[in-house]
Amino acid sequence: MNKNLIFLLVLFTSKTLIAQDKLRITYVGFFQDCLENWPQLKFEITNLTNDTLYISYDKIKFEVKKKSKKIVEEKYTANTGLPFIRPIITECPEQQIERNVLAHKFAKKLLEKNKVSGVDEKNAIQNIEIACIVIYPNERLYLYKTFFCKKFDKKYEVTVKSYDDTIITSYQSN
Repeated sequence: MNKNLIFLLVLFTSKTLIAQDKLRITYVGFFQDCLENWPQLKFEITNLTNDTLYISYDKIKFEVKKKSKKIVEEKYTANTGLPFIRPIITECPEQQIERNVLAHKFAKKLLEKNKVSGVDEKNAIQNIEIACIVIYPNERLYLYKTFFCKKFDKKYEVTVKSYDDTIITSYQSN
């Protein structure tokens, strides 16, 4: 009896990035903004630890390619007037208030550590609070980033680029 074995190699391209075994960022998909026609890229951030993580929004980088050619964002000039902000129904306001308090405490601790005081302190606290993402233990958050390219469609490949280890600024068990 002849047995023929066939080995099948399946290659999966991962759009997931795991940082220091503490954080997983996965590209989920995109949707087109109906007003500006800019694609909103959706990423899922998962905290893999039992600690609260404080992540810098600016450190999350991604790369868009089409047929292995890197796509660069178009220049965006903002129009005058107020932008349309979509209402968010599903978020709990108490949880958002708690996140803001934690981000504020984290900003103050970071400034104390770096010995910043005086006039720059208030501005620095506001900048840290804006850029800080607070993720509770074993929690999953969704993050949206705008990619300025009107030709963007589902044929484009989005990957989370490797970033330096400073994305996780600090983590604390409380």
